[in-house]
Amino acid sequence: METLKAGNYFGSTIKRMTINGIVLTDKFHSAGENIPTHAHENTYICTILNGNWEKKINSKNIACSPLKSIYHQPSEEHADKFIQGSRVFDIEIDST
Repeated sequence: METLKAGNYFGSTIKRMTINGIVLTDKFHSAGENIPTHAHENTYICTILNGNWEKKINSKNIACSPLKSIYHQPSEEHADKFIQGSRVFDIEIDST
């Protein structure tokens, strides 16, 4: 399983900005994109701007839809399956 470093995500980054240790990332995922189980080294919150997908955290499936926000703890394993093209805004707190 891969653990992603600060500011690194799957999908296509539209824009990334770091302000005082907070990494802001606007990104897009294509319909049909399947992201394998992975984790991030930092805490982050993802907010769905548009689109729909399924997120699996441990054995729990979460339906992701517009304006829903999901909190991820550091090193929390999860996987994603994108049903529609989706735009996501991530707020990550860099612990380095």
